Amino acid sequence: MAGRVQRHRQQAPTNANIHVLDQNVRALKGKHPAYCKPGFESAAIPLEKGYKVTLDEGLTAISATPRIQEIPKLKESSFERDLRKKTEAKEETHWGVQEHRALRFTLELTGGEKYQPKFYRTGKEAELWWNDTLVSQAAGLRSPGKHASWSGELIRRTPFRHSQRQESFVLCYNDDDKLRWQQLDTSRYPYQYADHSYRFKPVETSMAAGCHWWFDVNPEAVYQHFADQLGWSIKKASQHLGEIRLAAEREGQNIIWCWHPQLGAYRE
Repeated sequence: MAGRVQRHRQQAPTNANIHVLDQNVRALKGKHPAYCKPGFESAAIPLEKGYKVTLDEGLTAISATPRIQEIPKLKESSFERDLRKKTEAKEETHWGVQEHRALRFTLELTGGEKYQPKFYRTGKEAELWWNDTLVSQAAGLRSPGKHASWSGELIRRTPFRHSQRQESFVLCYNDDDKLRWQQLDTSRYPYQYADHSYRFKPVETSMAAGCHWWFDVNPEAVYQHFADQLGWSIKKASQHLGEIRLAAEREGQNIIWCWHPQLGAYRE
């Protein structure tokens, strides 16, 4: 955040110019875990409930050093299990400790060859796939194994994001030359577009004084521009260029999407 401020202003500050809240939005709403997506907290590696950021946690000076260099407060006890919930680590009270222990839990088998049952392990550590000795020890094997070829299993267990079924909508001209949200029906031939405008609710927004949109993204103007460039009809241009993919409805679900030319499609 500090880098973004400096990149845009490009001048040395003479006084404090960034305000950091002591809690994020999730925490203010009473959610737990709160500092996640983005953040280093999870249900299995929690901060204490009601945690608040303090100035002694690397905020007095803007520097990347605390992100790289482990802090002295990182002790053996930081890696222990919660005795009440053996599938979780102890709650932490310091953000710097939380950050580095979360990275350790992700990369390393806690305790290494000196592992003790009091230590928390995720069971999905990256080290499982490159340290044959520790893998064999963790699995109770007598001789080292070779696990590098199982790297696909690590990816399966630690997905970057969970895929969700999607459906396609096209903002294109219908047979009456009106711009409508439609879906291409491929269940019959020739394929036909079916009107799905009822799935979208147009929204309007007012701009504050001095604010304006950067670009004119009126769909009709955009389609006309590319139709002229490509030698197409505006209807063909809309059918080729107007597609978006959104989360598909689950069973029993009825999603109505809000639509604004500048803000796109979103749920209320």
